[in-house]
Amino acid sequence: MAVNFQLVMDCTDPGGAGPRIWFQVVPESKTVKNRLHLDIHASGGRAVPIAARRERVDAEARRLTDLGATTIRVLEEEGIDHYAVAMKDPEDNEFDIN
Repeated sequence: MAVNFQLVMDCTDPGGAGPRIWFQVVPESKTVKNRLHLDIHASGGRAVPIAARRERVDAEARRLTDLGATTIRVLEEEGIDHYAVAMKDPEDNEFDIN
C-alpha cells in the first residue's frame, strides 16, 4: 500500500498583522537551484469580484516589475474563478501573485 501525504506547515504573525507563510512539500523535483516558491496574495480573496482581483493582481505585478521582477505568464483558465501572474525575481526565483 502506497502512502501519499503532503507536509504543510505555516508561520503566522502572533499579532495577526503580518502575512501567513505556508511551507508545502511537493512531489516534483526542482530543475533549477531554488526550491522555495512564494505565492503573494494581493487580490483580496474570493469574496472580491474577479474583475477587481485581476486589477489588484495586475497592479502588484506592475509594481514588482518596476522593482526588477519579470512576468512569466498569466495563470487563468476559462470557467475557473482564479487569476494569478507567475513572475521571477532578478535572481530567477519564481513566485506567483494571486
